[in-house]
Amino acid sequence: MPTLTWQKSSYCPEGNSCVQVAATPETIHITESSDPSGAILTATPAAFGTLLAALKHEPPRPHPSIHVTSSESETVRIHSTAAPQAVVTTDRPKWNAFVRGVRAGEFDHLAQPTAAAEQALSRSYAPADGLRFDVAELSVEHHPDRSATLTYGLTVVRHGHPDERWLVTLPWEDKSWADVLTSAAPPADRLGRLVHLVHAHLEEWWDTKGHNRVSAKMGRRLA
Repeated sequence: MPTLTWQKSSYCPEGNSCVQVAATPETIHITESSDPSGAILTATPAAFGTLLAALKHEPPRPHPSIHVTSSESETVRIHSTAAPQAVVTTDRPKWNAFVRGVRAGEFDHLAQPTAAAEQALSRSYAPADGLRFDVAELSVEHHPDRSATLTYGLTVVRHGHPDERWLVTLPWEDKSWADVLTSAAPPADRLGRLVHLVHAHLEEWWDTKGHNRVSAKMGRRLA
């Protein structure tokens, strides 16, 4: 790993240990300077940008790729679905200082601008009468082999039923779409085709949930 330049929130008191962030051209790293484990969480710039967007809401919205959990002892843990073994540990005051810095825009320069495909795939839509997928979050993880993983935070709205919150992970193995997923201005016809294919995968998951099929296992219902 190259030498990293760490940045912390200006709301963190001078000299105190805090949540810190560093960037390379392809990755974002998150750590806590006093965490005895020395854990460093690695994410893509796109995933980090989605985390920033989630934290800027009040109250902060859940993020499908980077998870933040807290306990009654005020311990805060930051971990990722992509690398669950790396858990960064901090406390509530230090985490709050980081969130204040996020809301002040202090880390925006580290986030990757959202690709056109991600914007299109993040739109809520209604696949059938009486059924709607409201997209709260979308995280796109790009892999070195040009495959990708799409992780959706969804609220499924059905007429006559309580709303359901789901986390749905779509492995995207077709590498021929890598250029569309990363381009700022992909061809409109290919972008439309990609959106159609992803929606078809989401609808297959919904139709098979509760069954012992691979597509059904892509979703996890949230409390």
